[in-house]
Amino acid sequence: MTRFKHIASTSVALVSAAMMGFATPSFAENTMTKVEFVQNQKGQEILASNLIGEDVVNFQNETIGDINDLVLNDEYKTGAIVIGVGGFLGLAEKDVAVPLSDLKITRAEDGYRIEVAATKAILEAAPEYKTVDDMKGGVTKKIQKKMSEAGETIKDAAKKTTEKAKETYSDVKKSMTDETPKK
Repeated sequence: MTRFKHIASTSVALVSAAMMGFATPSFAENTMTKVEFVQNQKGQEILASNLIGEDVVNFQNETIGDINDLVLNDEYKTGAIVIGVGGFLGLAEKDVAVPLSDLKITRAEDGYRIEVAATKAILEAAPEYKTVDDMKGGVTKKIQKKMSEAGETIKDAAKKTTEKAKETYSDVKKSMTDETPKK
């Protein structure tokens, strides 16, 4: 009997909420403002997806890192670019954030050219950029993600090496068969 009362009271609560207007479209319409839509990218606008992964160079054209993320400020404008520096294949890489105003971004034939007035050593010595999640213990997740990515890279390399070894074995076996004297 207690279970029936619980189900009945839950049903009454849901029906009451619906009747009060919490689940009706008119409630949503009354609380939302008019949404404007952007139809086309303007000539000077850059998509974040086009920047993430791009190399960052210094004014001597030396690659000093790559863009890992963009940081929006409290006005929802890009305030900084997160650059991954150091490390190898993404392992032991450190993120540093550089204000967007300190970067020079120009269109290039193959994407974008991102320049910063700093050396690799300066960026590697810069303080590490920490996200809110990092400060709450999310660093472990970040390390796990990097290790997973490295594992996939190693798996791919091992697969390619295995395939190449099979091809070589097949070629050697075939050449030995071709050289065997026939009676």
